[in-house]
Amino acid sequence: SNPGSIVLDCFCGSGTTLKSAQQLNRNWIGIDQSEHAIRATVKKLENTEENLFVGGSEYEFLQLAAVNSDK
Repeated sequence: SNPGSIVLDCFCGSGTTLKSAQQLNRNWIGIDQSEHAIRATVKKLENTEENLFVGGSEYEFLQLAAVNSDK
């Protein structure tokens, strides 16, 4: 990918791919259904040496409602 590209990680786990994407000047979208994984991702991104959310970097946390797929 190139700087400015969007990296989509559908199973972001602890956020390693998102952290790397940010460091390489990529935009990113991380998705995970596990609240534990989401907390780990936020912790990893906030507790790096360069703190990825300082200096203009932002993120938005969205939580989607559960969907009953049995219908």
